[in-house]
Amino acid sequence: MSLQAVPHCTPNLLLPNICFHNAEHFVGVQARQRALGNIQFIGHLYRKKMLSEQIMHDCIKKLLAAAKQEDLECLVKLMSTVGRQLDANPKAKMYMEAYFEQVAMLSKNMSLESRLRFMLQASVTHGSPVCLCCLVFEEVLVLVMAFFSSC
Repeated sequence: MSLQAVPHCTPNLLLPNICFHNAEHFVGVQARQRALGNIQFIGHLYRKKMLSEQIMHDCIKKLLAAAKQEDLECLVKLMSTVGRQLDANPKAKMYMEAYFEQVAMLSKNMSLESRLRFMLQASVTHGSPVCLCCLVFEEVLVLVMAFFSSC
């Protein structure tokens, strides 16, 4: 029997436990995508000179201060969108260096997901694929060493 054959029936009514978990995951993914899209939109507004540099610095500071995984992912997206333009301004050089120092410290935080740590490390190295491969190798090496030291 298909869902289309049952009038007024939703997957949540048929399989409440499984579908409820999937629905929560779907809503979480949608919210994450929406947040990343909004951050990228803010970055593009700055690139079109519709937002001031001060607003960008405030956004970056707030995302760094929150230090939640979702916020750090938004930070990476924002920095990849506006970082080069902010870095080109000699007045903002000092701020950018401070941001990258904080991001570098966060990228070494083992309590963060490895995917997020790699994103943070790649943003510090300006997304160089060679550097990202080295970082992945370094992370694997650390995990292997931790495994053998525990034996």
